[in-house]
Amino acid sequence: MAIQLCGHPMPASMSARAANYLFTPAEIIGRNGEGDALEGAAGASVVWEWAHLDADEWDYLYTSVLDGAASVRSSVTGNTVVYDNQRQEKAFDHAIVHRPQYRILSGTDYQNVTLIVDQLR
Repeated sequence: MAIQLCGHPMPASMSARAANYLFTPAEIIGRNGEGDALEGAAGASVVWEWAHLDADEWDYLYTSVLDGAASVRSSVTGNTVVYDNQRQEKAFDHAIVHRPQYRILSGTDYQNVTLIVDQLR
């Protein structure tokens, strides 16, 4: 398995050098009658941050994955694979990838890039 967003394999240069990565499991919203935890329908989420992305890496996110849209939804079995909170690759059948944000564009270098992927379930 390899990291992929909506069926698009992520370049290894990106997944290997994230500045910060936060996987948040689905929220526990209560317990059933037997005491088992119940997870919220919103699913898990990921906040991925890079100090910089080059033009090809940015284009992977903005053009290949999002096709310029504000967000893209994937509901294809196993189509999105990210790291979970145990550092393992985990496949999800549903995800929403949101347009990445950056702070500075210097030449072709996008600096302080943040990507949010949510509704992972």
